[in-house]
Amino acid sequence: MKITETKIRSIIRKSLIFERAIANVSEITQQSAFLDEWADLLLDELQYKLTNGKKMNEWTESQRARHVKNIRKSVVQYLISALGYSGGRDY
Repeated sequence: MKITETKIRSIIRKSLIFERAIANVSEITQQSAFLDEWADLLLDELQYKLTNGKKMNEWTESQRARHVKNIRKSVVQYLISALGYSGGRDY
C-alpha cells in the first residue's frame, strides 16, 4: 500500500493536534452531570446578583432544567474548542 505525501502530512497534523489537546470530546462530554450541577449553582448565585434575578424563582422545574441544559451545552462546546479539539460537531 502506497501512502501519499498528502496523507502523511494529514496523519502528522492530526497527531500533533491530539498531542496538544488537554482533553478529548469524550472526556468533556462525560462530565455532563458535574456541569449540570455547576450550571444549577451558577443560576442560584446569579438570582441574587442580577437586577431581575428573583424572577428565576418563577421558573417551573422544566424551564430551569432547560436553562441548565443550555448552559451545559454551551460550556461543553467552549471547552471542546478551548482544550484542544478543533472539530465542528454540535454537542
